Amino acid sequence: MSSSLRHAQYDRMVTRLLVAGESRPFALAVTSSVSGEGVSTVCAGLACALARNTGKRIVLLDANLRSSVQHELFGVPRTPGLHDYVAGDEERRGHVSTATDRLSALDLTVSRTAVHNLWLVPSGLAVSHPGQVLTSEAAMMAIRRLQRDFDYVLMDCPPVLAAAEAASFCRLADGIVIVVRAGLTPRDDVKRVQSILEGAPVIGVILNGV
Repeated sequence: MSSSLRHAQYDRMVTRLLVAGESRPFALAVTSSVSGEGVSTVCAGLACALARNTGKRIVLLDANLRSSVQHELFGVPRTPGLHDYVAGDEERRGHVSTATDRLSALDLTVSRTAVHNLWLVPSGLAVSHPGQVLTSEAAMMAIRRLQRDFDYVLMDCPPVLAAAEAASFCRLADGIVIVVRAGLTPRDDVKRVQSILEGAPVIGVILNGV
């Protein structure tokens, strides 16, 4: 896994997250303005740093359905994953009598990684309408269930300016960080993202590529 950020930088981010999360399960959305800014590698590196430095249970949710790579970074199968869970939710509603049984289906999507204390929910099968997946009740339910089972939920999210559903999905998190690639991201794009996410719990900006 490659990233221009050093371990020390990730460690500083972890310290900030620990302060933000306090003692409760904390969901963090990692996003950007456009694609190519390194959100997935930053999100993976941050998840590894949290697992390495805190001893807490961390899960990474690959919600970047248009360009999912977390299963490749961690060497786990792409499916079953988030899309498979959401796609099967309507069927489960019709055939399963309890919400507990529906939620237990999410357990099948959680893969243990080679990193101690770190699990991954991959994106699942390719989807032609990712917006419908990320704005579904089942996606929200998946986040809440993961918060019940893990101390930190990191969400690899699509870029806000490229995916209409990204902003609303990010707002399901307790905190949002925006990745900005040095020398690539126009200042106006960053301002547009900040405007779109106004009122959302943005806790910081990560400068990548320095």
